[in-house]
Amino acid sequence: MTQQVNVSGVRRLEVCVDRLSDAKSAVGSGADRIELCASLALGGVTPSLGCILGAVKLMAPVIVLIRPTLGGFCYHQLEVSQMIDDIKFVKEAGLAGVAIGALTADDTLDVEVMHRLCDAAGDMEIVLHRAFDLVSDPKRTLDEAVDLGVMRVLTSGQKPKAIDGLGCLRNLVDHADGRIEILPGSGVTPDNAVALIEGTGVTQLHSSCRAPVTPDSNLVALGFSPEKDAALDVGLVKLMKSRLEVVQ
Repeated sequence: MTQQVNVSGVRRLEVCVDRLSDAKSAVGSGADRIELCASLALGGVTPSLGCILGAVKLMAPVIVLIRPTLGGFCYHQLEVSQMIDDIKFVKEAGLAGVAIGALTADDTLDVEVMHRLCDAAGDMEIVLHRAFDLVSDPKRTLDEAVDLGVMRVLTSGQKPKAIDGLGCLRNLVDHADGRIEILPGSGVTPDNAVALIEGTGVTQLHSSCRAPVTPDSNLVALGFSPEKDAALDVGLVKLMKSRLEVVQ
């Protein structure tokens, strides 16, 4: 299975959201592609079926995160079956693609599980998500992803924030050699967008474009106290797009 890698050089902004309303606002503010998930503040899990169906109406490609549970990326066979069913639902809904990732206990790509997930995805866009940043041999894993037919790898260059992984990202772009797309993500802001593009040679960035908000007083009254409550900021989406457009 071969994915059609973008070689046009057109710069794209992917915005990660966990609400349909935020997805619509992001597209309306210039986002080129959406990654859709639930519980973004906790790292993201697979969104609800209703959320997936609602995303079909968006006027931009949507990549759905397939992650059944919070925690690591080593999965029980029941969870693998769950992911396969979720992927099939996303495919039947007509969305652009899925973001997947499965690791073994020794921090290598679980190629057997990934084969099953990729087979379920078929001709959809396949993204290897940031499970990639935990592998012990990123170049080998990149080659395995190419062999699996993965189109794109979302990565912070094996650092908590992409801006701190510039060297690794540059090496990954060089090693990819046009066979697979490298998509920097994690801590990507208008302040570092230009440095990431110029320092790595990538043509696209991934950002949540969120800003802190005051926690809902009703939730606090019920005993919930989110430490990092945030919401999409359309101003940040527009600013990110403007940063991408000025890079030579």
